[in-house]
Amino acid sequence: MKFLSVFLLALSVCGVFAPAYAQDFLDTLEAEILQQEAEQQAQQPAPQNQTQPSETPPQSVAPPEAGMDDADIPDAYIQEAETFYQYCEYSDTLRAHHDCECLAAQFLDKRIANGIQATRKSIMAKIDRECIDASEEAFNQYTQCKSNTLLLPKKVDAETYCTCFGNEYAKIFELKKYEANAKNAVRAQTGAHSNCARGTYAQDNYGPGAQ
Repeated sequence: MKFLSVFLLALSVCGVFAPAYAQDFLDTLEAEILQQEAEQQAQQPAPQNQTQPSETPPQSVAPPEAGMDDADIPDAYIQEAETFYQYCEYSDTLRAHHDCECLAAQFLDKRIANGIQATRKSIMAKIDRECIDASEEAFNQYTQCKSNTLLLPKKVDAETYCTCFGNEYAKIFELKKYEANAKNAVRAQTGAHSNCARGTYAQDNYGPGAQ
């Protein structure tokens, strides 16, 4: 029974993602970046006096250097990162577990380092454990906990337990650098429950007068 509350609390965390139109917009931007890169390549003058092809054919789009100046960053890259920031803010799951401004900066860095060859999904996979900040989710977990007091452990003050639960959830998520998904939400909730229901841990660390 003690894990029933963990799964019930998880239901409101699992599956709340950004609207589909935000993802569609990012897909459109990715196509626009490809088009702009192709146009830039087409505008470059053809090499002169080249009698023989090179042994290794050049890639159609070379990745930009990671150390490029800000002025050299393609506008499309910046727009893509700004849109990704909006996507993160729209997503209840991402926003509650990440610093979206930090995550968007990481996205831009990876785009610059890898160029257009990297798909948006591959970049997101590289940063899904970066910029973890579950402070917003700590409050969400506290609120959900307080609304399910009948499922809380016996002989534990609800306010103390739920304060402990929300904070321990965030600490575990940040310490483990979990990817924000339903499975990891349950893992963090299980760990938070285990800590806060153990002995006097919640009272000692989150009760009245606790440091």
